[in-house]
Amino acid sequence: MNNTLQTDSTTQRPAVFLKSVPARIYIDLCLILVLVIAVFGRTLTSYFLADDFGEIRYLHRICTGDFNLLVANFTGNYMQIPGMSVYRPFLLLSLLIDFIIWKTNAAGFYATNLIFYYLDAVLLYLIVLKLGSSNSLQKNRLTALTASVLFAVSPLHCESVSWVLGRVDIVCAFFYLLSFYLLFLSLEKRSRKVTGFAIAAFISGLLVKEMAIGIPVIAFLIGWLYTPESIDGNKRTTYSIRQGFIFAWPYLAATAAYFLVRFLALGTLIGGYVAGFGASQEKSALTRWLDKDTLERIAFPLVQGHFQASEIISLTLLVLYSVLAAIFIIRIVSRQVPWKIFIFLAGWFVTSLLPIYKLWGIGYNLEGARFLFFFTMPLATALAAGLFQNNDEKEAGALDRSLVAVSSAVAILLTAIFAYVAAKTDLIWVNAGKEVKAAALTARSILATDKSSPAVFLGIPKESKGTHMILNGDTFRAAVSPPFADVLPKRRYATFEPIMYSPEFEIDATRLHQLVAEGAEVFVWSSQKRQFDSVQYTGGKPDSYAISPAADAQGLQAGGQSGLLARSADGIVFRNNDGRQGIQLSDLNLNPLKADFAAIEMKTSEQNPSITVSFAGNQTDPDQLKETLAQTKVQVRDNARFQTVYVPLSRHWKWFQSPSIQTFFLRLPTGQSVVKSIKLLEEKGCVPEIQVLKKSANENGTYELAGASNKLQLKVDGNAVKDANRIVLEISKANFFFDNFKESEGADAVDKRISLSRLTEEHELKRSDFAGSGLFQIRAQTLDKSGASIGAPSRCITIIVH
Repeated sequence: MNNTLQTDSTTQRPAVFLKSVPARIYIDLCLILVLVIAVFGRTLTSYFLADDFGEIRYLHRICTGDFNLLVANFTGNYMQIPGMSVYRPFLLLSLLIDFIIWKTNAAGFYATNLIFYYLDAVLLYLIVLKLGSSNSLQKNRLTALTASVLFAVSPLHCESVSWVLGRVDIVCAFFYLLSFYLLFLSLEKRSRKVTGFAIAAFISGLLVKEMAIGIPVIAFLIGWLYTPESIDGNKRTTYSIRQGFIFAWPYLAATAAYFLVRFLALGTLIGGYVAGFGASQEKSALTRWLDKDTLERIAFPLVQGHFQASEIISLTLLVLYSVLAAIFIIRIVSRQVPWKIFIFLAGWFVTSLLPIYKLWGIGYNLEGARFLFFFTMPLATALAAGLFQNNDEKEAGALDRSLVAVSSAVAILLTAIFAYVAAKTDLIWVNAGKEVKAAALTARSILATDKSSPAVFLGIPKESKGTHMILNGDTFRAAVSPPFADVLPKRRYATFEPIMYSPEFEIDATRLHQLVAEGAEVFVWSSQKRQFDSVQYTGGKPDSYAISPAADAQGLQAGGQSGLLARSADGIVFRNNDGRQGIQLSDLNLNPLKADFAAIEMKTSEQNPSITVSFAGNQTDPDQLKETLAQTKVQVRDNARFQTVYVPLSRHWKWFQSPSIQTFFLRLPTGQSVVKSIKLLEEKGCVPEIQVLKKSANENGTYELAGASNKLQLKVDGNAVKDANRIVLEISKANFFFDNFKESEGADAVDKRISLSRLTEEHELKRSDFAGSGLFQIRAQTLDKSGASIGAPSRCITIIVH
């Protein structure tokens, strides 16, 4: 059944066609527009985030004469980004057009996002009108309107709308949905011209992002389920799988052509995230698919801790979902369900999920929700269809009128709740953009001076409640350089951000010590004041804080309570620890530069224990120690014997955010454990030292190795590590990073191990020691006579290998 727009749009003039569209359609489209602006309009006041800076810098290079970069995106990997293998030239074109018009005015880029987003919702509305299988045009319209508004106000879309680069899904969806709609028109009009436009839209979507790949399946489903045929002079729909394949073949041919071009450009048919990040995703994919929490976050999309009335909202949503399910069950029992649309939706769901099989999952703060952007289209349609679709050919009775009234109320309430939640969630992204802008402006002002001492930036804002901010050192470098700044920084500076992306807060403390010793000025970001504060470190050395609990309990608390759980000749005994008990050291007045590790001599009953460190610069109440440094896994060799565990302190940037450390709390493993002694030590003696000779690092701490004849000279020293017998150098795989594989303590990232013959040695790495080109990391690990690891691994040296 044709549900709307019953005019020959391929032959009428535009003005005549627009006049022929029913007024109710315009009313619905205006309502969608109002909702989009009301929920996401504040995005126009935000700023660039995360990868946006690198994209804008890349566009600036193209516009200043480096046209080869533009060509490279049509002949190879998108922006030549290591760790990714994707073919998206049309995404770059959309950004390039914006840059030519708006330069570094973020509002213009976000306006484009909002326009495409609104068009996505409009196209979804028109598509669902075509999909509607009810005999009532009014119910098909209600289905289309409900699907489009639920899609338009989805809280899962904040990441896509309020991040410039998030447009990759929005723009791709526009071409995808346009092709989707044109499929119906080509079926109705039997027009080759319309088919050509549909194929062009399909290919355009693929050249923005690979998610449009589902169109051939959509074409098959439309050809199978929605092909009208004339029988005895009347048009009716016949369900022919053969007809589905006939209708889909042009799109299958277009897909084959696309994959051929993609293979020639990338050397692979699949691609996506590759190397370290891709491997870590693939390894955890099954776990994420089995995680029911993702389904819960889809149904109840509330950022953790952001909504005071979260329980009320969740309960209301649960009631509404229950009513929706009851309505659907009543329609099934009364045989009113048009199964055609639900069979189609099942296929649509599959096409939206298969391309993201490695990316499935949403974090507590809705991180990664952008990957589900296409999934929310059939989801919103399914919710709407469950409320309004029926195939009762009789005149609407009392039951049907009651169901429509209840369904309308559910749809309105769902829309209102989602709009409220989305608006509040989007505000997180807007505020993140404003904080990033403040950080960039403050950093530029610091670097505009010509002081001889370098500036060190710590705590550069990376993430806030699931939002991307300044991902890495390269992002920061772009934010303080042209075209965002008028000139290059005058002052030398150093950052400690990861080379690509890492959720961790780890830094190279050895490098920080060296910079401070050379007179560097340390600046730490304050989110509350939205500025970089200069920090001058004070306090004493760690030697005076070496404490033996068995002999002296002064300055210690256990479990946040005064007094100890038990005392023995061996030390402090923790029995039946529930994971909250531990040891607190107070009144330290410790200079953060003078302590790198807490060496804990202990034994535990647990097989895979971990120790968590919390600390504060000026607080003494352990319940207020909010800053968690790290959770360190303990390798237990023998549960009956004491061993020394090295817990890193200075490898977390927050260790350096205050001039001195007054208190920190060691949360001990669950079960039973005995702590014999705690000592605060400098890095030397806990880990092997590793340094690069005859080369200088860039501002991000990265070294460069270019050319087959180029070599890397390392000096490694493990003499100070107690019981060390030898040292092993570990070299990562290309574009793999040790901190992306915490579960295996970085072992999954290792490509090559080199055993050194002496504890102190200068070792030369050749180009042949690195498998391929890209980003590599090197670290050293001390071993005892049995070959077991002693202490923590050294700091990581990051190298760009050409």
